[in-house]
Amino acid sequence: MKFEFVDNTAIDGSARRRIRSHVATGRNAGKKLSRPSRRKALESRATRAQSPRATAALVQAKGSQPNASVTFLALLSPYTLSALPAHLQQHGGYGGLALLQGAVSFLGGIRHAPELDVALDYSSEPRSKWVQPLFLDEAYFHGAMAVFFAACPSPAAFSYTSSGAQDNLSARMRHLCLALRLVNTRLSGTGAISDETVIVVLVLGMYERQQGEYHRGLVHLGGLQRMVQMRGGVGEFIKARPDLSRKIFRSDVEYCLHLGAPTRFTLDEVEPLLSLKALTPCTRRIPPDFPAMLPPTLATLLEDATQAAHLLNTTTLSPSPKKLNSSAVHGTFILLGYRVQALSPLLAGTTGAGRPAIAGGPSASVTEQVVCLGLAAFVGSFLWGGGCGGRKMEVPVRWVGDAAREIITCARPMGEEVHVGGGGGEERWGREAVLWMLFVGDAAGVFDIGGVDGWVIPRTAEVVRCLGLCEWESVGRVLGRFPWVDALHARKGRAHWERCMK
Repeated sequence: MKFEFVDNTAIDGSARRRIRSHVATGRNAGKKLSRPSRRKALESRATRAQSPRATAALVQAKGSQPNASVTFLALLSPYTLSALPAHLQQHGGYGGLALLQGAVSFLGGIRHAPELDVALDYSSEPRSKWVQPLFLDEAYFHGAMAVFFAACPSPAAFSYTSSGAQDNLSARMRHLCLALRLVNTRLSGTGAISDETVIVVLVLGMYERQQGEYHRGLVHLGGLQRMVQMRGGVGEFIKARPDLSRKIFRSDVEYCLHLGAPTRFTLDEVEPLLSLKALTPCTRRIPPDFPAMLPPTLATLLEDATQAAHLLNTTTLSPSPKKLNSSAVHGTFILLGYRVQALSPLLAGTTGAGRPAIAGGPSASVTEQVVCLGLAAFVGSFLWGGGCGGRKMEVPVRWVGDAAREIITCARPMGEEVHVGGGGGEERWGREAVLWMLFVGDAAGVFDIGGVDGWVIPRTAEVVRCLGLCEWESVGRVLGRFPWVDALHARKGRAHWERCMK
């Protein structure tokens, strides 16, 4: 048999015919090449996807609660991949089984701040809540995949091609565009306000929050508000879908705290749902002298936030802790966020000389403004600390840093006491409140310490000296009298202390 060499740089039609002719000689002479029909393979997959076995498996996964994501992962074998819905089969070629398994594992693993895992019992929040719609709704599938690729920008095991991150960026944008196209089509049809549409818009809002595009995400939040109104208002929507209601309220309060804007829903509207599942109050721990310094509503809010932090600290430090219901903790912090927004002088506009004012009340004192700002940072540290893949917030919340700088630096020119000198018990408590606001704000990531908020370190050092605190343990005891969770804040707080003492 002769050997013939082919120039791979210039293969034309005649060269291809010559190659085929050469291959058909010798021991291959007379043999017939038969390839499997692609059309029959696709028809077979569609038949298997509609089979009772595949349907029963999906129903079983949908019906299970705490371990549903594990059931979903078990479904993704080489056999059952072809039994999945058509929209998953169509995109299986882009990443295959490993990509889909990675997305399911990621979505099933979304949690609160991972530092709180030792204190929280997640059995009340099914792991399948973000996974189930993947198999049932094509629009949600694309939106969730966009979130997955954004949270894992360079997953080597799941890259579409060897070019890695660039291809993952292209995949993310492709999934996002498909999700937007599908949801826009749905909004113009009969399913415009269905549960499926609501959860797709929720995941699109999650994507924008994850990218730090909060202003762009307000479009999705506004859409959710209109859908709730079209379904009979907040009260009716809560009765029909309390689980989706809480997800919407979480998005609402997170946008509020990040942008310094009013919430779309009011405290009166959300309180009936969120107060049903709340942490059991502990013994009152706030000194009895401070309520006279603050309006009663703000004093109560500070006390409730301190009680929630105390419960988390007690559970975290216990040698054999009885974990807290994560659903109750989540609802408590969402409700605290709405209460902060309702009372915060920083979110209620300004009166006279540019001074913030408490909604419906007189001009706020410096202490009141400091407490409101600290509460906003405290609640935000819980909401911003977990989320998709446990990613931390990377962009400082500019309105918080600007407001803190204005409060601290502008108080003296306006003739107000900023609580940095000696005095009685109330003045010392005011200085401690300033110290807490600076520490919890830094722990929540609301200050740009290396940039425009460079004033935070010298200001913290000044307050520490005025309070006579010489070691971190003493600072920790002061912070413990305010809303402060050691598992979330202590590590960053100690680092801030060390920077201030240099």
